[in-house]
Amino acid sequence: RFSLSPPPPQPPEAPPPGSDGLDCTKAEAAKIERFLRISRDAGMTDAIKWADSDDPLDREFATDVLADIGTPDAIEYLRTLSHDPDREVASSAKSGLVQASQGPVVYTVDREQVTDDAGKPIQ
Repeated sequence: RFSLSPPPPQPPEAPPPGSDGLDCTKAEAAKIERFLRISRDAGMTDAIKWADSDDPLDREFATDVLADIGTPDAIEYLRTLSHDPDREVASSAKSGLVQASQGPVVYTVDREQVTDDAGKPIQ
């Protein structure tokens, strides 16, 4: 007697090109490039494509990316999107303008607060 075991679970399919999943991946990769100072305006081409989309969700997504890029060109696109006919897009763009004007968010660690396993400060 042989018993057949069920087939192993399959990994989820990769999102098709142009889907939100791929757009998020592109935005994340560009953010890493900006963080590593490889390119100050990494992701700008994609952000422009999303800003010019007929889909308000794409335009709203663009506002987040443009605010994070924060270059003068990105701010110009945010100004344009702040007058978008979709209220959510316009509101998001206005918030993005405020964020871009404040500069990038910098996270620091106070050395006195970093401790080893024994609770002693790491120098």
